[in-house]
Amino acid sequence: VVGLQTIDHLKINSALKAKMALQLMEIIKDDADVIASRASISIWEYLDEHSLPLFLQLYPVRSESANKNIMALTLQHFQALTLKQFKAKLKVYKIPWIKRRRFVKRFKKYLKAKKMGSGSLMFAPVYDDIPHLVDVDQRANDID
Repeated sequence: VVGLQTIDHLKINSALKAKMALQLMEIIKDDADVIASRASISIWEYLDEHSLPLFLQLYPVRSESANKNIMALTLQHFQALTLKQFKAKLKVYKIPWIKRRRFVKRFKKYLKAKKMGSGSLMFAPVYDDIPHLVDVDQRANDID
């Protein structure tokens, strides 16, 4: 997961992107730590119209920052839709109502803020601090 954001996703064929998206979804679903958070960011460039519904169906997951990243992607991806269109899209994606209502609630909040001129799409994904090995070594030396 670490380093995936540095790969030029435009140079990867669609079959490999689909496999990568599925693997990242497994990490997001099964992990509650930093790795799930990172995977929920890395996946953005690998989702397509086939994998996006599967990604949204994961919500909510055990990682709170991954949940925020899923919501942020949803708002960004569907920002041009009306509330009615958004609801219809979630139905087409077969998102169960119990999950769909959370997306709808957040989308309504976004639309209200947008109407007042202060709509925020949550563009910046939530990054968790994954220290570099040099940082870990430095921290260990500081303790000594």
